[in-house]
Order: sequence, then C-alpha cells, then structure tokens
Amino acid sequence: MEYRLLIDLDVVEMVERLPKRMRENLLTHLQRIRDFPSRYADYHEHDAIGRRVEISVCGPFAIH
Repeated sequence: MEYRLLIDLDVVEMVERLPKRMRENLLTHLQRIRDFPSRYADYHEHDAIGRRVEISVCGPFAIH
C-alpha cells in the first residue's frame, strides 16, 4: 500500500525555518514514516471519535 503524508501549511513554514541539520533529520523521519508508518509509531492516542492516532517522536517534535 502506498501512503501519503498530510502536513499543515503552518508546519511546512516552520520546517523551512529550522536549522539545516534539524530540517534534514525531520524530513528524513517523515519520509520513513511515509514508507512504513507503523514502524515509526512511538505510542498512540485515540481521537474524539475513537480512531487510533499514531504518534512518532523525532527530536523535539511529536508527529501525529
């Protein structure tokens, strides 16, 4: 199955302002999540209607 990442525009703008090394690490992590999402889930929560939401931690960022 091919996955797509959906990222809020505010996040894209924030990533552009990060120092180069941090930006590259985060983009690499996002690519890995896209390629195999369940491998990079550090924990999960449930949203307001009970859907499971995977969370992956990359440095100071929590990616839902």
